[in-house]
Amino acid sequence: MSSLKVLVELAKQFGYEGENFRKFVQEEQARERDQRVKERDIEREKTEVQIAFEREKMIFKEKKIELEKQASREKIDLEKQAVKERIVWERDAEKERRIEQVRELEERKLVGEKREKLEAIELEDRNMEKEHKRKFELLEAKKDGQQDSK
Repeated sequence: MSSLKVLVELAKQFGYEGENFRKFVQEEQARERDQRVKERDIEREKTEVQIAFEREKMIFKEKKIELEKQASREKIDLEKQAVKERIVWERDAEKERRIEQVRELEERKLVGEKREKLEAIELEDRNMEKEHKRKFELLEAKKDGQQDSK
């Protein structure tokens, strides 16, 4: 804003006097007022743009935070599901292991029973063989005894 003193100096340099001087001062003051209004308008628009930008920035941040929350919830849900699946898998694996142990025990039991039966049969066979051998020897002895008596 030019002071009146500066305007008077300018008017004198341009050679304005009287009515021309008054018009010059009024025009300069009007031009300065218009310039200040334009500057305020520009500053207001700049402020409005800055506010709009900050508002958009906040909306973006809020959306980002919401997406991060959602991603975290989904990650937690997936981790929970993975833990549940691992527990189920481990439980199933433990069941399979126990079933296998039972099967092995039953197989060992059957093998043991078969071995005992086989041993019993072998023992019976040996006893029968001994019995047959003894009977055969008796028969042989009788036969030899009969041949000797003849």
